[in-house]
Amino acid sequence: MHFILTLGYPKRDHLKRDEWTMYKECALQIINWETGTLVKEVKYISPPDRIAEDGSILFKAGTLDKNSFIVPTNTEILVYELPGLKIKKIYSHPTFNDLHHVTVHNDLFYICNTGLEIIQVMNDTGDIIADYNVGTTNTWERFSRDVDYRLVPTTKPRETHANFLFFLEEELWCTRYLQKDAICLGDKTKRIDLNISKGGPHDGLVQDDFIYFTLTDGYAVIVNKYNLRREEVIDLNKISDYKVLLGWCRGIEVVGNKAYVGFTAFRKSKYREYGLWIKYGKKPLGSRVAEYNLHTKTLEKEVHVAQETGAAIFTIKHIPWSLGANVEYLK
Repeated sequence: MHFILTLGYPKRDHLKRDEWTMYKECALQIINWETGTLVKEVKYISPPDRIAEDGSILFKAGTLDKNSFIVPTNTEILVYELPGLKIKKIYSHPTFNDLHHVTVHNDLFYICNTGLEIIQVMNDTGDIIADYNVGTTNTWERFSRDVDYRLVPTTKPRETHANFLFFLEEELWCTRYLQKDAICLGDKTKRIDLNISKGGPHDGLVQDDFIYFTLTDGYAVIVNKYNLRREEVIDLNKISDYKVLLGWCRGIEVVGNKAYVGFTAFRKSKYREYGLWIKYGKKPLGSRVAEYNLHTKTLEKEVHVAQETGAAIFTIKHIPWSLGANVEYLK
C-alpha cells in the first residue's frame, strides 16, 4: 500500500520566523506503508514573480483526480501526473494568497483561498469563474481587486481561516478554523459544530457514509454525512499515550477500519491565535504519519517523515492500486 504526502521543508532559521516566511521548499513523497520507506520524492520552489519576497513555499492540501494529483502552493495550483509525479500544468492568479486546499468537482477546480477568505472556482484554462465569500464581511470590501496578492506576505488577521473543502452530493462545504465548524457555502444555515477541544478543524474527508474531520490538537471527529450529527469523537492524544502533545494534526486518510493521520512537529506559534495548549507542551515529537485502528482504538504503527527537518505534513492520500502497482519502479 502506497501513500502520497504533501510537505513543506522549513528554512534553517525557521524558529525565528513567522509562519508566512518559515518554509523554503515544497515536496511530494510517495511512501510504501508496509516497509515505511520513501519510494519517490519530488521538490518544487515557486518562482520569485509568484511569491512574496522571503515568503513561505510549501505544498498544502491536495487531491487525487483520475491519474493526476493536484496540489496548491501558497500562490499556485500544480497538476502532477501519477504515478510518475511529472508536472503537467501550473496555474496561478493575482488573487491567490495562502491557498490551503484544492479539489475537483465536475471538471472544475475549487480552491480554498485562505488569505482572501474566499472559495474560488477555476476552469481548466485558469479563469476564475465564481467565488464564495467565507469571511464575516465581504471579501471585495476588505481587499482590492487591483493588487497582486501573490506578492503580499500575509493578509492576517483572519476572520475565519478556512482550511478545507468537500462536497456532499452537489453541496460545497468548507471547514473554518476560528469558528470551529464546517459550513455549507450554498446555504450557510447548514453547519457542523466542531467546537470540541481547544484546537480547530482542519481536514474534512468524505468516505462512504461519513465525514472524518481532524482537529489540530489531536482529535478525529466522525460525522454522519446524511444527518450531520457526530457519530464519534476520538481523542488521539489518549490513544497514543505519549504524555506530550502530538504535534499539529492535519491530514487524514481512511482505508478500511484504519485512519492514517499526519502530525507536524511543533515549532513556533502565537499563543493568542492557536491556543494556550501549545505553551505547556514538553519536547515535541517528530513529523510523522500514524495508523490508528478505528475499531479497537489503538495506535498500530507510525512512519516518520523527513525526520531530520521536521517538515510540515498536510495531505495523506492512498494511491489506488491501478496507479500504485508499479510505483516501486519509479526510483
